Amino acid sequence: MSESRIDRLEMQVSYHEKEIDELKKGHGELSEALSKMVGSLNQIKWAVIGAILYAIVQEFGWLAALKAVLV
Repeated sequence: MSESRIDRLEMQVSYHEKEIDELKKGHGELSEALSKMVGSLNQIKWAVIGAILYAIVQEFGWLAALKAVLV
């Protein structure tokens, strides 16, 4: 191989190493953002479940019966 081809290959390897480092950094940031999104979605899920359960309790009057028993 000629010296110029070796130099060119070394430059390409160096460039690819830099790109891989940037991708690894971006992966960490994306992973953190996805974790935060999952947390938000879990909060929404439990808020909706709570609202549905409250509506069911209100519909059947269980809340009044529970209050009467506890008081």
